[in-house]
Amino acid sequence: MSAHPVVLAVVLIDLLASVCWFVAVAGAIPVAAGWKAGAATREQLLLERRAEEVSSLARLGFGLYGAATLSLLIAINHVLPSIVPGAMCGVGVLQAMPGGWLALAVRLLAFLLLWGWAVLDALDRRAPLAPLATASARALLVAVPVAWVAAWQTGEALLQVDVQHPVSCCAVVYDLAREGTASSAMAVAGDGHTVPAALAGLALFAG
Repeated sequence: MSAHPVVLAVVLIDLLASVCWFVAVAGAIPVAAGWKAGAATREQLLLERRAEEVSSLARLGFGLYGAATLSLLIAINHVLPSIVPGAMCGVGVLQAMPGGWLALAVRLLAFLLLWGWAVLDALDRRAPLAPLATASARALLVAVPVAWVAAWQTGEALLQVDVQHPVSCCAVVYDLAREGTASSAMAVAGDGHTVPAALAGLALFAG
C-alpha cells in the first residue's frame, strides 16, 4: 500500500467510522428488540436515551464514512495515477488494484443503505414519540455490516495496489512509442488494442 497521506487517511477514517458503528450497533440491538413507543416505564426511558446515543454515533460514523469515500476517490483519481506506472487516471489505477471495482461497488451499496437509515432516523427524531425508532435501529443493523465489509475490502484493495508493473493504459503506449519501441507498445496494450497502439506510435513518429 502506498504511504501517501491521502491513502492512509482513507484507512484511518474508515477505522474511526467502524468504531463509532460498533458502539452504535451495540445500542441499536436492545432498541430494535424492546422499543415500546409511548410507554412510561424505566426501561423505555433508558431505551430512549440509548436511541439518542445510537443516532449521534451512527450519524458521526456516516459522516466519517462519507469523508473516507471522498478521500478514496481523490486518491484513485489524483494521487495514485502518479504512483502506478502507466496510469493516467482512475481507470488505470483500478487496473492495478485487485478488487478495486468490487470495493467501490460495495461502498456505494453501503452508502445507499446508510442514507436510507439516515432518512428514517431524521424522520424519527422529528416525531415526539419516535415511532420509527425500531425501524431505524433495524435499518442500521442491516447497513452497518455492509459498511464494515466495504471498509475491509477497501483496505485490502489499497494494500494490493501494484506499483511495480505498468498497467495497460494509453500512457504506457505513448511513453514506449516516444522511445521508438512501437512493437513494445503494442505488446503492452494487448491484442485488443494492437491497431490503436500502432496508430498512436505512427502518429508520434510522424510528428
